[in-house]
Amino acid sequence: MARSASEVQVMEHQVTCRNGHQVRCSWLFHTTSKSKSALIHNHGVGKTSGSVDDSIPGLKKIVAKTGVPKLSVDYSLAPTARAPMQVIGGLSALNYLVENREFGIDPKRSGVMGESAGGGLAACLVHWTMVRLQSMGQCKG
Repeated sequence: MARSASEVQVMEHQVTCRNGHQVRCSWLFHTTSKSKSALIHNHGVGKTSGSVDDSIPGLKKIVAKTGVPKLSVDYSLAPTARAPMQVIGGLSALNYLVENREFGIDPKRSGVMGESAGGGLAACLVHWTMVRLQSMGQCKG
């Protein structure tokens, strides 16, 4: 079934990190998709500029084509935010996605993505998640 990017909805969410910091995220989903998968998205344009808003037009096309929703993280930018705040924001968004039943997502069918600096953040998210799961005995490296 062909889907149109104009049918992709965007809902804004505020995610609270454990340290109390707020991260804005945009949930992009297609109105007719029943996907249980999802992707956490980290925008590109370096860790010093850019925002979720820059990525939304392209993400709408991807969501329309694949039917897989995205939670795009508007991570804190340097130099105001120092590492690892950007990764902590992404981890908080991942936890938010998994813990909120309203999304209806199966965590085992979810992933992370990003372009440019966002790709580096996605790799960090995977690494930190693996380390955390290994420390809890839920993952065998």
